[in-house]
Amino acid sequence: MGFLRSKSKGSISARAQLGTFHDSKLLSESRYHGSSTSLHSVFQLRVTPENGEPEFKSELSAWGGNADRLQPGRWTYVLYDADRPDRCDIDKDRLTKEFGSLYNGDQRLLVPKEVSGGWFNNAAPADTPVPPKSASESDGTVGDL
Repeated sequence: MGFLRSKSKGSISARAQLGTFHDSKLLSESRYHGSSTSLHSVFQLRVTPENGEPEFKSELSAWGGNADRLQPGRWTYVLYDADRPDRCDIDKDRLTKEFGSLYNGDQRLLVPKEVSGGWFNNAAPADTPVPPKSASESDGTVGDL
């Protein structure tokens, strides 16, 4: 599906929140008197390692119908290489193991909303900047007195 091409012994599974896609292209290909069209999108991610390491930004490459099924703000499981954490793949095996296939038999790409709803509820999507506090906002310091 994406960047890693294959699982390696160094692949790490983590939770990730999808941001918006920043690169989407419709690619056409002509083979043997026919043609096909495929959508390719690259999504921003905010990856939250489960081993206590700090979260980081990364990217996820998705093709075809998979790109249409991914939604900004939703959570998934990803695999990344510790030596190259800037690129991730969907951890389809972990999603299937924990949540099964979709009702129509398709491979699951996202963590169900009812499960991920409690994960960092106040977190903004990966590509959303955190607005600076205005001077009038309270930060609980002595200045509030």
